[in-house]
Amino acid sequence: MTDAAAGAVHRTVRSLREAFGDALECSVSLAAYSTYRVGGAAAALLHVHSIDDLLLAYSITSGGQLPTLVVGKGSNLVVADRGFPGLVLWLGEEFGFIDVEVERSTVTAGGAAFLPVVARRATSSGLAGFTWAVGVPGSVGGAVRMNAGGHGSDMAATLVSATVFDLASGELSRRSVAELGLGYRTSAITASQIVLDATLQLAPGDREAGERDLAEIVRWRREHQPGGANGGSVFANPEGGVLAPSSMPLAAKECALARRRCQRSTPISSWPTPVARPTTSSADRCGSSAGP
Repeated sequence: MTDAAAGAVHRTVRSLREAFGDALECSVSLAAYSTYRVGGAAAALLHVHSIDDLLLAYSITSGGQLPTLVVGKGSNLVVADRGFPGLVLWLGEEFGFIDVEVERSTVTAGGAAFLPVVARRATSSGLAGFTWAVGVPGSVGGAVRMNAGGHGSDMAATLVSATVFDLASGELSRRSVAELGLGYRTSAITASQIVLDATLQLAPGDREAGERDLAEIVRWRREHQPGGANGGSVFANPEGGVLAPSSMPLAAKECALARRRCQRSTPISSWPTPVARPTTSSADRCGSSAGP
């Protein structure tokens, strides 16, 4: 980043701090927002509590040079030691809602809702088709963006639509699953766009059978993957399910690395929550990084 670009970023961050106060933190370690627990700091992190927050952020950042990064549960996020020289968006608990309509067999969940919780809520309500998600430690928003999946299914199988805000254009839209362009672990959602909620079309099911499916998936995960702070299963399957001969040496190295990391993983009682912040106030960090 050039000096001019860095200066523009610092001025924008300073304006965001003036507008949002304590909802915006500066020089925030992103290791606190990843299950790997590594990585440098972001120039700023905004705790988003409403659509109005996003509209205000857009009014300040539009036309500028501030890179943006949307972070969910961080279970597939690796941050470089040099950090991220831009604005990180983190959805607050207001976007963690889960609304179940049993009569219509639908679930609408906020972008910050935890997939395993959504899976359990849907199953306990007698709805079928989402038990696979109990083993995926991500957010609904992240799951839509990457078309998360496992155990024979994925988001595309039940997703109807999602509400998306674009920080680059200021546009708030409701997009159908076709417009979202879901593919294998991919979608048409860009880096500047954030999924605020998603609606799933499930099916009436047997609650007891669903509970057994949940238990079996959890058992399988615990048997095949380590507990604690680790990346879980983050490697995409090869096309056709078979590795090409040329890929074997790299795959072997990746598997060996995974074993070493897994053996070193430190058990934790739950999936990641932000770690303790530095003692310096956010206002001081914003001021010290803002420059002239």
